[in-house]
Amino acid sequence: MNLLISDNHIVAASDSEFVENVDAIFVNGAVYHKTIGNYQVVTADIPDGNAWQDCEYINGAVSLKSDVMPTLVQYQAAVQAVLDSNAQRLGYDGILSAASYAGDQNSTFGSQGTALKNWRSAVWAKCYAALAQVQAGTMPQPTTQALVVMLPACPI
Repeated sequence: MNLLISDNHIVAASDSEFVENVDAIFVNGAVYHKTIGNYQVVTADIPDGNAWQDCEYINGAVSLKSDVMPTLVQYQAAVQAVLDSNAQRLGYDGILSAASYAGDQNSTFGSQGTALKNWRSAVWAKCYAALAQVQAGTMPQPTTQALVVMLPACPI
């Protein structure tokens, strides 16, 4: 689906291509003047069962808007779930268990434990840096899904 984006807001969507000239973008008979807004055209999927009006575009990803923005506890729970699920994917009980193997004499467990322990630190640092930007007013408050997208990928 083609989306017309202005300041992280999806302002129009179409299954067909947008027609664009120097001054405007034409979408399904509507005209969006570039001099009025800073528009960009992207191709992205809207989450199944949702209308584009219920979504936002942040850091290259479409996510659902939330009428009630997440609390710090909800952000922490979402980040912890990412950490634990990646560790569990590798056979550990969770990230705490995996990190306890850092430095282990078993080369597989030791290297995985070290990598996951370092990744855990990088993930929490990115999480709190993003939330500090929100508090400073330099970044709009993200949904939990948008925050998770910002996190460093699991190295394993």
